[in-house]
Amino acid sequence: MKLKLLTAAMLAMAIAPMQANAAVATATMQVTAAVVAPTASVLVAGPLAFGTLITNFNGGGMNATTTFDVTVTNRVPYRIDFGGGLNSAGTAFFAMKDAGSANTLSYSLYKDSTTSLNYPANSATPSIPRQTGTGVAQAYTLYAQVVSTGAAPGNFSDTITITVTY
Repeated sequence: MKLKLLTAAMLAMAIAPMQANAAVATATMQVTAAVVAPTASVLVAGPLAFGTLITNFNGGGMNATTTFDVTVTNRVPYRIDFGGGLNSAGTAFFAMKDAGSANTLSYSLYKDSTTSLNYPANSATPSIPRQTGTGVAQAYTLYAQVVSTGAAPGNFSDTITITVTY
């Protein structure tokens, strides 16, 4: 028992000088974060213009194309919807209206140049589902087609709203 006490006392004495000579260095580090609200913008390059169409045209379709850019904050998910326009009356077609009469001219919007994948008008389904923002403009092409012009002559127009939800 005496030997154990003696060993413990010697060990404590050996450790004590090391603790007295120990030094400590410290520093502080600042931690920061900036929190900003995500942003989005849409820039349309130009109108979706079919040009001059012939009345009672019933052929392979008259096509038009335009582009638009969407910029959304980096890594923020978003979707794009095309409103039904000012004159559509359902989900099958969009419609342009003659400025001087009640006549309308139906057209469709498409995802592809072959006009096989359409965007329905007034749909609850997103026109362009989940995308991810990159912080720089992402270009989209919008294709359109008038299949026939059974309407009387006139100056037809419509306004479509492009909505980015993020």
